[in-house]
Amino acid sequence: MTYKKEYFNDLGDRATESTMLDNISALAKQIELSFPGAITTLEIFSSCSVMLDIRLHNKLFVMDYSSRNGFGIDEVGEEDGFDTGYRFNTRDFYVATEELNKLIKSTEQ
Repeated sequence: MTYKKEYFNDLGDRATESTMLDNISALAKQIELSFPGAITTLEIFSSCSVMLDIRLHNKLFVMDYSSRNGFGIDEVGEEDGFDTGYRFNTRDFYVATEELNKLIKSTEQ
């Protein structure tokens, strides 16, 4: 699965919160189509932050978005609790989708 900026109408710093929500919703649908068995859950917070959970092969992957911090990407292990940091951080949606894709694909090998 390869994401292209034009698929998500990425507007960079000019993106509105609703644009990001639309982009992340589209990403969740794309993940479910590209990775059979994947279950995605999208949670929207009053702060306009968004948390995308992806469950696949008994694993949990997360993408967190907030306008202040950008995107955080990580895999959550059985012993992991809520942490204040992610292994990968970026402000660019396209880069975040590529990193999430790599992380999910790494479990299929």
